Amino acid sequence: MMKTGLLYGKYSHPFGIIYNQSNINVRKKTLRKLPYFKKLKMGNCNVLELGGTGQDAVAQQQLGFDTTYIDLSKENINKTRNFIKGKNLKIKCINADFLKYNFKQQFDFIRSRGVIHHINQPEKTLIKIYKLLKKNGYFHFNLYRSGTFYYWFVENLRHFTKKINFKKFLINLLTIKPNKLEKKFIGNHTIKSVSKFYNIIIDDLYVPVLMPANYFEIKNFLKNLGFKIIKENILKKRVDHDLIYPDFPKKRQHIVFDCKKISLKKAPTQFTLLSKQTEVSLTLKDPIINVNNKLFNQLFTKCKKKKLFNNEVFIKEIIMLYKDLYLFSVKNMSKLSRHKKLSKKLLEFLKKY
Repeated sequence: MMKTGLLYGKYSHPFGIIYNQSNINVRKKTLRKLPYFKKLKMGNCNVLELGGTGQDAVAQQQLGFDTTYIDLSKENINKTRNFIKGKNLKIKCINADFLKYNFKQQFDFIRSRGVIHHINQPEKTLIKIYKLLKKNGYFHFNLYRSGTFYYWFVENLRHFTKKINFKKFLINLLTIKPNKLEKKFIGNHTIKSVSKFYNIIIDDLYVPVLMPANYFEIKNFLKNLGFKIIKENILKKRVDHDLIYPDFPKKRQHIVFDCKKISLKKAPTQFTLLSKQTEVSLTLKDPIINVNNKLFNQLFTKCKKKKLFNNEVFIKEIIMLYKDLYLFSVKNMSKLSRHKKLSKKLLEFLKKY
């Protein structure tokens, strides 16, 4: 299995986000919108950026914060170091595993976007963040949302790509070019990138750990730790295959929390594990969705039996299926419409192979 840092540094990010001042300026605008930004600016402020490309860390440093940046990707760390060289910017860049690294200080603000759902122990991560914050320190983060059509189909396709050699997958991926209309619906267009499609599909199907989160469990966990929730995206349903997701650029359906550490109580050493229910297990009692759970299982069994995972035509068809399902997810369609269209595609697959 490819390591997370290698995947993002060498394969996913080179096809995705461009590292430049224009993108950093977008991030500075986002940071200024934080509900506690002015309070952070009132005095000397130590911030920790957990994961990401490093551009958020640069944005924080340019806004005047004393910034530390930690990431698993050696490439992301080196890009950040090279970008700030000669620019009168000082960022402490750490190429390490967050859970293993021994920090020598506490922070006024910790920020982590698109990271914690890729760590196999989200509970320990949140507890360590709590410990690293000063009293009245702030924490901002987002998480992939469980219970969506999007992460349900991603989970199903990851069963197939676990059997497909990554380099062979990549060779075939680079032969597929989404058309102009498709590109309009793929990815977050507020941030410039080389190819959103290549970036997103590699991320979804090959990152070692992918754990969409249960909003209700995360919220309770934060409160039990001793956080006050200042701002959040309030979500109402545990499972909702009707909604548009990922809903770029506003991300109204994503899990996003702004928190303040209000308690000095000792963080627990024993804790409740956050849910590790699979997306499929959440849908087994839904008659509409479960039709496609069964069809995916039939197709996987058939492919395994016929040894299709090295077949180039089959690999390309899996990539095209991902693209079609991504477009189903981000267009205004009902659960019934999405799953009917998918059933048709899966039955065609089964008939062909």
